[in-house]
Amino acid sequence: MTQDRYQIRMVTSADGDLYIKKDGSFQEMGKAYDAREFDKMDFISMGPVSSVPVRDQNRHIYGYLEYLNANTMAFERPSPEKLTGDVNYVLEIWYNGDARVYASIGGATTTKTYAVNGFWEVDLGRNDRVFVSVSKDDYTSGMMRVALRADGVLVAEGETNDRYGHVSLSFST
Repeated sequence: MTQDRYQIRMVTSADGDLYIKKDGSFQEMGKAYDAREFDKMDFISMGPVSSVPVRDQNRHIYGYLEYLNANTMAFERPSPEKLTGDVNYVLEIWYNGDARVYASIGGATTTKTYAVNGFWEVDLGRNDRVFVSVSKDDYTSGMMRVALRADGVLVAEGETNDRYGHVSLSFST
């Protein structure tokens, strides 16, 4: 992003197409526009915002554009405190052996055992809260490290070196 003045407008994606709110109805953008051109298009502001998430190509939050005052924005790195609403949860496991994962996301619960050979990643789904418990299912010694990410942001982590160890993690927006 270059140093310049920008105004943020609400862009909505539906079926791969981009729409911007204009004159009370959604109008297709048709192509990507430079944010500096928005003022020339007669778009109606949807109201003030204090923070705009910036996502990478995998839809993970890369950071936020945050208003410092009426004329200035700054780029801020992601943090758990800034996540809101439903987010996509991913569980990461570093271990050599069988790991049993109990996951409760929203109102749904699952239990599954994974044969982990160094690293394993489990997509838990999308919701505003999650609880996971990861146990060594083969009762072998060795370090097991577990991390929980929400929209790519590290929100919880833990580890155990105990032979019968388990790690429990939870997060809510």
